[in-house]
Amino acid sequence: MNKRVIIRGIRDLLLDRWDLFEELFLESRLHQLLRIRNEDNRRVASNIIREALETANIRLIYLGRRESFDVAWQALGDANNQGQIYVSSISLRRLQEAYRLANQNVDDVYQRFWLPVAEMFTQREEAISINGLIHQTFSQDQQDRPVVIVDLSEESLIKAVEEPQAEGLER
Repeated sequence: MNKRVIIRGIRDLLLDRWDLFEELFLESRLHQLLRIRNEDNRRVASNIIREALETANIRLIYLGRRESFDVAWQALGDANNQGQIYVSSISLRRLQEAYRLANQNVDDVYQRFWLPVAEMFTQREEAISINGLIHQTFSQDQQDRPVVIVDLSEESLIKAVEEPQAEGLER
């Protein structure tokens, strides 16, 4: 069997669904920055961001824009939303203090923590949408259908989110 093999990593894909955004965002280091440690709390924070962005009618392809980040960042800074993330007063104060400190250098937060995730939803020359990959693989007019491997491992996901952050630190 001499099939052509195509291997794609998460950064090779143009992501186009809100649920993917939330899942990727769960792994981003923004939660560490804000000291949101528990996965359930991170999930609440990710949902708050998604709802704020959807309410502002921001499409996924525009997540990389600074205005999109500002909507998400303001939602995370909202006292009511912070109270949804953490109910206990100690954890809530820890979140509020971490947000206050991060807010002093919000441009850095945007560059290092927001953009690496947002860029995976932005049109890039080398990226292919999931639907495009499916069409490329199963197209009726293609006689030699390739075997496609998409690396969605946790390691690949973490590398995709952290690698651009590390690059940003070197500049």
